[in-house]
Amino acid sequence: MKNALIIVGKALKHNPLFVAYLKREVTNSIGMIDMTLFISKNDETISTEIKETIKTYQNIIIATAEGFELVGKILSTQTSDSLVHKQNMLLPSKATEIIEDSYALKNVNVIRIYVSKKIPKILLHSYQEASVFLICDEEEAKQFEKLAHVFEVESLGVKLIDGLWRYSLVSQTEIGVQRLLKEARVIITHKILIGNDLSTIIAQKLIETNHTITIAESCTGGLIASELTKNSGVSSIFKGSIVSYANEVKSTLLGVKEETLEKFGAVSEQTVNEMLSGVMQKFDSDFSLAVSGVAGPDGGSDEKPVGTVYVGAKNRQNEPIIKRLTLVGDRIYIQQSSVYWALKLLVESDEKLFFKFMPKSLDK
Repeated sequence: MKNALIIVGKALKHNPLFVAYLKREVTNSIGMIDMTLFISKNDETISTEIKETIKTYQNIIIATAEGFELVGKILSTQTSDSLVHKQNMLLPSKATEIIEDSYALKNVNVIRIYVSKKIPKILLHSYQEASVFLICDEEEAKQFEKLAHVFEVESLGVKLIDGLWRYSLVSQTEIGVQRLLKEARVIITHKILIGNDLSTIIAQKLIETNHTITIAESCTGGLIASELTKNSGVSSIFKGSIVSYANEVKSTLLGVKEETLEKFGAVSEQTVNEMLSGVMQKFDSDFSLAVSGVAGPDGGSDEKPVGTVYVGAKNRQNEPIIKRLTLVGDRIYIQQSSVYWALKLLVESDEKLFFKFMPKSLDK
């Protein structure tokens, strides 16, 4: 199912914070957004753009402030309808669902938005789409796509990092997705996580099982902690984090030995190993994550060029997992890729816990 978001008001392009909030609300209701269009209410092509978008996409959200009544007039004209005044809104009389600052007309939902105010309720919903994360290799990913075709499930997959894939699944019935996932677990050794967001899946698992976690970060500057704590309820399991760029902070707060730093350097397997143990002991947690690397664009060397990152995960029962990564990209891409690697290694550090199926998931 293809979804579109039309934002009437080009100035909002320069407010990425609010636009990101809007997109999250839309995605939570109708699934992934396939197209986002910014257009001015004074643009001569606005009527044509709306008409063509309605022809092409199954769900359309039109969000605007100053163009709210204009959009109502355009939709009314295109559907040979008349305008009525309801709940302080001028809208087409054929609108099927109406609440404050939001109305639906078939597959179109028009919402009135204001920066610094809560986004109105999205009235459209998509119940046929599911998202899954696969921890697998290239060959298993291809097998998953073949299975999806067999069960008549549309699958759109993307490799986030090596060994971590995200698939968006669309089926006419939820049964098709359920059958696909059931069969896929046999072929892909059960390494399937169901949900729209990896950090949310992880947070839910930790909350469900009452396992705590702490994080020690260097080159990512707190991004891993931020990704985890964006989820409601994590205060019950997230004990804290330490952003330790300076070596003295690694030593004094995390217990990294000075001889370790002198012999192997801050960006090393040995340092990350001691960061993992140090932050776990300091906060008395069940799991810990740690990362140290060269995010660039400066600071690299022949031995450890820009993109060299050590990331690790540890739980109380098992030996830590630490990977040396050689990432390519700008500073932000290297940092964000490191976040995905940390979350992936966390899952791999206790597969029995994280791959245990949740009662409320699609496989219930």
